[in-house]
Amino acid sequence: MRTTRLERSETTRFIDGHYAMSGGGGGSSLYLATPENRIPFTPISNEVGDAPSPPGMLEHPEAFSRIVTRNQGMRVIFQYLESIAPTPLPVLITGETGVGKELIADAIHSLSGCRGKLVTVNVAGVDDDLFSDTLFGHKRGGFTGADRDRPGLIEMAAGGTLFLDEIGDLSLGSQVKLLRLLQEGKYYPLGSDTVRQTDARFVLATNKDLDLMQQKGLFRKDLYYRLRAHHVYIPPLRQRREDIPLLVDHLLERAAAILGKKKPTPPRELSPLLDNLQFAGNVRELEGIIFDLVTRHKSGVLSIVSIRDRISPASVPEELSEADTVHAPVVFGEQMPTLKETERLVIEEAMKRCRGIQTLAARMLGMSRRALNNRVGKIRRRKDASGRQTQTILARRSEPSGGSPPAFYRSAAADMTEK
Repeated sequence: MRTTRLERSETTRFIDGHYAMSGGGGGSSLYLATPENRIPFTPISNEVGDAPSPPGMLEHPEAFSRIVTRNQGMRVIFQYLESIAPTPLPVLITGETGVGKELIADAIHSLSGCRGKLVTVNVAGVDDDLFSDTLFGHKRGGFTGADRDRPGLIEMAAGGTLFLDEIGDLSLGSQVKLLRLLQEGKYYPLGSDTVRQTDARFVLATNKDLDLMQQKGLFRKDLYYRLRAHHVYIPPLRQRREDIPLLVDHLLERAAAILGKKKPTPPRELSPLLDNLQFAGNVRELEGIIFDLVTRHKSGVLSIVSIRDRISPASVPEELSEADTVHAPVVFGEQMPTLKETERLVIEEAMKRCRGIQTLAARMLGMSRRALNNRVGKIRRRKDASGRQTQTILARRSEPSGGSPPAFYRSAAADMTEK
């Protein structure tokens, strides 16, 4: 918490520390333990040799080569994935939309050593019959229109990994079928009475709160606890902002290559502007922003006119928690600040967030750039005047006294003379 008179309250939703590991019921879970992780470290790159990796190093950094990050919390997640990847138990990946859950599933598949391929299916909006047909396949004549045998995705993922995305949208009927598949590893294609056995590894993902859903009866408890054997939570982009510059550079290069353009030069305003966005859509939202900018780009320095309006206070998504919004409650100490002090603190905070760019700070504060410039000038003049006054007082105190000593010393000298 800041030490100024006008303090901003920070809310910690988890326990102290960077990440925490919990275990119980035969499983383990990795989850974020603080709202912010700003511990700098070098991007992922290890020297892989014959010697065992020292603590904190990744044994297989190549498995995470598609993930652009320098966040320490993400490094902890990668280490956790290396430890659980060889096990046959299912892995549940949770996190907001756009955080890169499919990339995590790809890394798990790479680390698992499975000979087969990674098969991905999004089950959102899939009804019970389509879910069964998609996963299990069908035999000819199994239902009306089934004129030939069709293998399901489970058969296609034999010896590999089956990644089921958006499982929070499954109906209760489909959840029962999924539970049986995870428990027994057996299934029946539609229209067949011959049981099939699968050796596929299961990785599942959702952006829903499954704990809350199972409490409300929307998600089966037995399936919920079966899925939590290994659980990985991917933090949102706004909680790992040190990744934004790396992602911007990567996405600018990627967008330019796809669109057949030269990689544009980003203006200095781009970084502070992105720092003040909340990114409800996470990396996917950032990707859309960068691709839109590159698409509009003609030549020279990249124009950011199309995203300046996003910095306004109204742009904060309603679904973000109180700890994530820029409108965190303000707490006052015993002594109330004056209006001038309040104005100074708010303006200084806005200028700090916008890295001294007055155009962005003015937009954040809901005022014109000229008005902000005038107030910044007044604040600086008050500081200069206060500084000169302080220097004058200190200079006077340090001056040698050529006249009579102060009353205190005169009194002390008189006492000594009388004695």
